[in-house]
Amino acid sequence: STLANLAATLCASGMMDDGILVYRTVLEIDPDNTRALAGLTKAYYALGDFHEAIVHSDMAMEFGWKPNAAMLEVLEEHRDPSEDSLP
Repeated sequence: STLANLAATLCASGMMDDGILVYRTVLEIDPDNTRALAGLTKAYYALGDFHEAIVHSDMAMEFGWKPNAAMLEVLEEHRDPSEDSLP
């Protein structure tokens, strides 16, 4: 979508907070938008907010998205032990 493209461009330009707001708008319109969920995962990961990255990664993976191995490893290291592991 155009909004998802804008969010990706904002994040790629280092404007993570703005990109996150736009991705959240996409999810208000389409809660199952895998691109927005994956984009939020990457944005929060880049900001070091691993809790939010894990939350959005889990949702995106329900729709078939796969984080790269390095990201998956870092997210697993930051997962609360009381939560389920990533697949």
